[in-house]
Amino acid sequence: MQVTVQQGKDRILLAMATGTGKTRVILALIYRFLKSGRFHRILYLVDRNTLGKQAFDKFSGSSRFFVG
Repeated sequence: MQVTVQQGKDRILLAMATGTGKTRVILALIYRFLKSGRFHRILYLVDRNTLGKQAFDKFSGSSRFFVG
């Protein structure tokens, strides 16, 4: 992922198997991307409402990383 961003790409597709920690990985990536100042909007797409709710709950619990 980091190499892809360093190459100037602005779109990345991340696909991982069930139970491999996708939400934790994307949370860390989103934090790094926003901190870099290069990205201002990030689309996090899920295919089920329950997955969206789970991600929202994890993101909400991690909001301290995105403040300030």
